[in-house]
Amino acid sequence: MGTSRNESEDGKIKNTPASQDIRGTRAFILGGLSGGHGIFHWYLQSFTVALPSIKADLALTNLQLGNMIAIREFVSGIVNIPGGLLTDLFNKSWALIMAGCMALLGISYIIIGAFPSYTVLMIMMAVIAIPPSIWHLPAMASLSKRFSRKRGLALGFHNVGGSLGDVVGPLLTGFLLGFVFWGNVFIIYGIPAIFIAVLVWWAFKPLGDQFDNAAVSFKSQIKLTLQLGRNISLLMLTFVAGLRGAGHIGFVTFITIYLAEEAGMDSLGVGFHVMLITFLGMFSAPILGLLSDMFTRKTVLVPSFLIESLLIALLIIQSPGIQLSFIIGLLGLFIFATQPLIMASALDIIGQQTAATSLGFLFTVRYLFAAFSPIIAGYLYDSTGVDAVFMYIAALFFLAGVVMALVPLRGVTTQVRHGNHHGH
Repeated sequence: MGTSRNESEDGKIKNTPASQDIRGTRAFILGGLSGGHGIFHWYLQSFTVALPSIKADLALTNLQLGNMIAIREFVSGIVNIPGGLLTDLFNKSWALIMAGCMALLGISYIIIGAFPSYTVLMIMMAVIAIPPSIWHLPAMASLSKRFSRKRGLALGFHNVGGSLGDVVGPLLTGFLLGFVFWGNVFIIYGIPAIFIAVLVWWAFKPLGDQFDNAAVSFKSQIKLTLQLGRNISLLMLTFVAGLRGAGHIGFVTFITIYLAEEAGMDSLGVGFHVMLITFLGMFSAPILGLLSDMFTRKTVLVPSFLIESLLIALLIIQSPGIQLSFIIGLLGLFIFATQPLIMASALDIIGQQTAATSLGFLFTVRYLFAAFSPIIAGYLYDSTGVDAVFMYIAALFFLAGVVMALVPLRGVTTQVRHGNHHGH
């Protein structure tokens, strides 16, 4: 197989046959990044399951809960553009960046658990927003480069890793909350993440080897970033991502409150249904990704958004019971699976040189849209009731479907056939 050119130029992995370093294989990279993705989702979904306990313990209103999540989403948005720029500029240091994200996640959870108060939560929501936001940029950019012909499938499998965390995290957290104080659960989760950060640094050191040693200048990155604002397809796709993000965060924030307070479920029941939302997504994400590779992104995304809108609207007339669980399970087929398809659509129309920067731009708008959504949903819940929240979320997904139908996208298969599969 010979020696990898980039590896031999790296200075640390000299004269190492590419076939002998498993860390450089596509299977290891996809599996490792998907596993790391799962850890972040485990922690984030565990926080969602803990919201009813946090609300009861600290005597919070739904609007206060909305404010907490809004801060997290807002900070997630504002760090993405500079995060994308820095990720592209320091593409040889992705392993260190990702290890730092994992360590910061663990430290943040320990602080929240050790000092359980609304003030600490509001502050730490800003901090806890940074690790997953930055992590996704090199992860998705790397997968886009390594799997340029099958981006939808690769990002779908990456989403499966997140879904595994979404499945295990809520169930375990719901179980632990039955007899452990929520703050102690956060401490229990925080400690392993710090040790996992070391493993992340080792596992992903070869990621930087896929790039030439020539650094991209900051000036050129700014210029290329500004050019993104003139791409009508990317702008419309970003608007779709914003609508989808607003609907998504409104739903996942208050479905747990609805299940606990309106449906009368205990912490394990809440955890089970949060798991149910994501379980079917583990199987649907790669299937939808593959279908979008075979046909077009739009062919899959438009009906997915419209079905999500219909299912959430059905929650308004559905009483607690097996039918409610069935609807929530069906939502799981689409509600998490659409995000990687939007990312794949963006990566189809941008160059590899600014992949992380472009994703940062898209993530920024998505999170800024989402930042207002939990505040609006919390206000609607407190002033009108949960039905108004579901109507609001259903409208957002419906609008996302309509706008997505209007986005001018080229078919992925056409791009590959014409030799543009490297994204240049």
